[in-house]
Amino acid sequence: LFLSGQYAFGNGSVGVAALTIAQGKSSFDFGQAVALGVLCNGLVCLAVWLTYSARTTTDRILAIVPPITAFVAAGFEHSIANMFFFPFALLLDPARAGEIGIAMLANLGPVIAGNLVGGSVLVGGWFEQGTAYADWDEARYESSVSVGGILETLLGPVFFEFIQRKGDE
Repeated sequence: LFLSGQYAFGNGSVGVAALTIAQGKSSFDFGQAVALGVLCNGLVCLAVWLTYSARTTTDRILAIVPPITAFVAAGFEHSIANMFFFPFALLLDPARAGEIGIAMLANLGPVIAGNLVGGSVLVGGWFEQGTAYADWDEARYESSVSVGGILETLLGPVFFEFIQRKGDE
């Protein structure tokens, strides 16, 4: 993106907007960053879970749009998105590298913690209490609290099917 020169579009307004976003992300205190991370990953995981109810690729794409749009519009914090904005800001304004680098580290720690809590406890815990699928083919649930259920929420059906195949052997 940097090499494309897109930051210079609109007489530099795209670059200014990216720097403003990065600066705004660095202004959160620890608790606020964690809370925004929890709420964000709750919506991201909801988007993933909604795709399991879809039958076609079109349905899956349409299912993820509302939750992802909601987290972006609400200004929630996603660690992966922040891993784009801060380095991009570093490229745009290398004179402020120290300031931006410290802000990035101060932001990513609590946001990653919030994303983990949002994905594993908020969403994983909710589904683990009775609404998740223990068997993807029959879409039924047998209640049991397990690390696998939380990891399933974080890593999706790839992990779930790997564990299930291991158990069948």
